[in-house]
Amino acid sequence: IDEVHMLSNSAFNALLKTLEEPPPRVVFIFATTEYRKIPVTILSRCQHFEFKRIAQSEIAAHLARISASEGVEISAYALSLIARLADGSLRDSQSTLDQVIAYSGSEVKDEDVRAILGVLDRDLLLAFIEKVAEKDAAGLLVLIDQVLETGHDPALLLNNLMEQVRDLLLLKIVADPARSLGLAEDDLKALSAMKDRFSREDLLRIIDAVARE
Repeated sequence: IDEVHMLSNSAFNALLKTLEEPPPRVVFIFATTEYRKIPVTILSRCQHFEFKRIAQSEIAAHLARISASEGVEISAYALSLIARLADGSLRDSQSTLDQVIAYSGSEVKDEDVRAILGVLDRDLLLAFIEKVAEKDAAGLLVLIDQVLETGHDPALLLNNLMEQVRDLLLLKIVADPARSLGLAEDDLKALSAMKDRFSREDLLRIIDAVARE
């Protein structure tokens, strides 16, 4: 029963007797994000399991196994994009992978994945951050023109830029960035080579500036 906390007290009372003496071979599963709203009489008769988002690296690895079994050629970078946008949901990532394969066939190109997911080119984003580090305003304007010429929404640039800067900040803070970020190896290397060009304060100021836009 999904969103079980939405049941009325009368419905819970009617269900209580069935829970106390369930039919043979029947298991009731109550799914909710608001378990505190469920009556204690119901909670006391249930086992409580907390489900968490799946790590991006685990999702990407699972999608890689699916792709291999289906004879689909797809890069680790493309899989990491799909896993990242799935936001911890394996079901959503598999649905997206199905869409990508339906669009591209058995040979999936990175640019096709970016087009389907609405993600800007990785090299363009890294170049943008590079220009920020160099304080090259003219170069930044050229890159912004490139984004606009391709028909992308400027808000997309800000969202993608926010993600990149956030990842740079985490690289400087967390002890095991590969595990925390769940990025593909190439992405991790590219960002790691750039992280020392910014202080934590610089990155926080950039995040604040982008968030205000």
